[in-house]
Amino acid sequence: MPSWSELVDELNAKADQDAKSAWLDTSLNELLVRIGKRRGTNVVVYSSAFLQKPMVPPLLTSISREDINGFMCSFHGLDFDKGLTLIVHTPGGEIAAVETIVDYMRSKFAYVESIVPAYAMSGGAMIALGCDLILMGRQSQLGPIDAQLPLATGLVSASSIIGQFKVAKEEISADPTTAVLWAPILQAMGPSLLEQAQKALALGQQIAEQWLTWYMFAERGEARPNKKGAAKVAEYFNSEDVHLNHGRRIGVDECEHVGLKIERLEADQEFQDDVLSVYHLLTIAFEQSQAVKIMRNQNGRIWVKNFVAST
Repeated sequence: MPSWSELVDELNAKADQDAKSAWLDTSLNELLVRIGKRRGTNVVVYSSAFLQKPMVPPLLTSISREDINGFMCSFHGLDFDKGLTLIVHTPGGEIAAVETIVDYMRSKFAYVESIVPAYAMSGGAMIALGCDLILMGRQSQLGPIDAQLPLATGLVSASSIIGQFKVAKEEISADPTTAVLWAPILQAMGPSLLEQAQKALALGQQIAEQWLTWYMFAERGEARPNKKGAAKVAEYFNSEDVHLNHGRRIGVDECEHVGLKIERLEADQEFQDDVLSVYHLLTIAFEQSQAVKIMRNQNGRIWVKNFVAST
């Protein structure tokens, strides 16, 4: 497998921008076709520039409702009698958008597997949990799915909000004079925030458990889906008490340990090389363009979200 720097050198050897774009496009397509033949599936890549462009507004690099347009574009003309291999690289995003995307995928394909070359965090992890199988390497990671609520100060963990209300209740019950100290904090949070946080956490776990029950845990050779196992995994991924940080790494060993159906990329070195080459080429594409999201299938059908910073 060529390294990232070797691919950059090969790109820079091209005469002009048109030649560079053509090389990137052809190289990506050849890899996606090869992956599809090896897996016997359609292949779609969904990738975000959140690592390459941290200054871009997060709403543009995270999963959003607009992304369903990219999935519709990428699915157009595919053979729906085959399964789908989704190569996903994302920091996560809106739960409503995630639910729409997974429901749409599952309405089109009876079998869906996801490949995580590097990061599928938060909502990206939920997409992976909605698949029949997840392919990961030693470098791959999922992330906790506990809901994050938008406040004036930025995104705040729903679990932390619930925890803060719990601490306030306990301290005020033990010593009513502390109510004066807690009053400005609780007033700033608003009376409905606790309920919003509780519902957001419950919704994410409920959706993940449902998908695991219907798909990944329905293929365990049992007469009925392993609902208890699905519930345990959904609760694990949703628990801030376990992970402590929404950005925490959940690697391949941990994913296997909690019961997810995992296939290791290292089991087939040539295949892993192709997957990581796709990841490297997309990294280069983001760095060489205004793109902040790229979706494409093995037939060359492309959907791109661009961002141009105002001057």
